[in-house]
Amino acid sequence: MDRSTVTALFDKLRDDNEGFFAQVADKVDWMVEGSHPLAGRYASKGEFIEHTFAKLAKVYRTERS
Repeated sequence: MDRSTVTALFDKLRDDNEGFFAQVADKVDWMVEGSHPLAGRYASKGEFIEHTFAKLAKVYRTERS
């Protein structure tokens, strides 16, 4: 993939998560760097989605309450 293709793909994360994740292999080794709650290594697309979006949902519910 060239840079513009990768950039366009990651732009989908803003408003088209399904479109983004449709382009991600099921078996992916994903590293989120940092010391925040989403940081860590994820061995698959499913694991990444399960752990990160579940954590984000909890934060979002807390902020909206």
